[in-house]
Amino acid sequence: MVNDNLTVGVVGCGSLGGVIAGKLFKKHGRKLWIVSRNRRINGTIRDKGLVVVEGKVKEGKVEGGKTITTAKPLVVESPADIDNPLDVVIVTTKLNTLNDAVKTILPCLSESGKVVLIQNGLEGLNLKEKFGADRIFIASVLWGASMTEPGRYRVTARGPFAAEKEKGSNAASNVLAEIFPVKLTCDIKGVLWSKLAVTASLTSLGAVTGMPFGKLTENRRILELSLKIGNEVYAVARKSGVRLKALPGVPFGINIPLLLAGKFLPQKIKYALIRLIGKKHGETESSMLASLKHGRKTEIDYLNGEIVKLGESFNTETPVNRRVVEIVKMLEEGRLKPDPDNLSLFRSFVR
Repeated sequence: MVNDNLTVGVVGCGSLGGVIAGKLFKKHGRKLWIVSRNRRINGTIRDKGLVVVEGKVKEGKVEGGKTITTAKPLVVESPADIDNPLDVVIVTTKLNTLNDAVKTILPCLSESGKVVLIQNGLEGLNLKEKFGADRIFIASVLWGASMTEPGRYRVTARGPFAAEKEKGSNAASNVLAEIFPVKLTCDIKGVLWSKLAVTASLTSLGAVTGMPFGKLTENRRILELSLKIGNEVYAVARKSGVRLKALPGVPFGINIPLLLAGKFLPQKIKYALIRLIGKKHGETESSMLASLKHGRKTEIDYLNGEIVKLGESFNTETPVNRRVVEIVKMLEEGRLKPDPDNLSLFRSFVR
């Protein structure tokens, strides 16, 4: 059961943070704090409220009787402005700034409070070791969202959180369960590696091409590239002593290790499984693409770049991931723009 007296925080109010804050407001009201440095988002929330739409939108209207949540949570620009100890705080900021975000929010925790990290990649594992397992709780997001404009959010794909089992209090996982269902695992590392295999392919290629996930997975060359990227992730994971875990909640339970290592699984079946992921998240736009559109640095060094770095340490070749990093760096520098034609830059890897 969730303790009604919990004080909860959300750091960052991008696509995930906005949906999370909107859903948590129903339960926690004025005991929910948002920390956001984006003054435009903050101003919209203070003046008009934070709006979360769950369902398809056509010509500005929500179809199918889906819900619209409007919330007016407390929003501040700095953790120093929070005047109550936080029992659970969910950090949704990008990997580039995650270390600093955790460092600055830790002093705001109550005596038994926890910081929940939901980012893609493996950085959460590093920060758990750095700041302490008693303070850091890790989960993986298996649903999708977008920010249509500042303070306005839409759930683009439903799904659960995959979260580690807590020792002692279940406050963190109970709070997550107020947002979407939570599937607990004894091997969060294996889950994070499986999610990384998906993110390193679809999220990165979504940035390269400018295509949403649904359109992305209709392209045969993308399917071929995705498998090659994922195979490199799988190879590096095994060299690291990690066994990938199946991801819960997606259609039919996508078994990522089987997808990447199944020697007897026909190629057309593997492609069909990737298309299922794309269909589920068909309207979701790559978070990396969103960063490029706003002129921000992407998380590429923490995703495909991490695979390249680990591959070097284990003498494992990762040429496709390396090429992805090179192309995304060109996008960051403005030498390229996201475009399907950028697939030609992978011609040495796909037919």
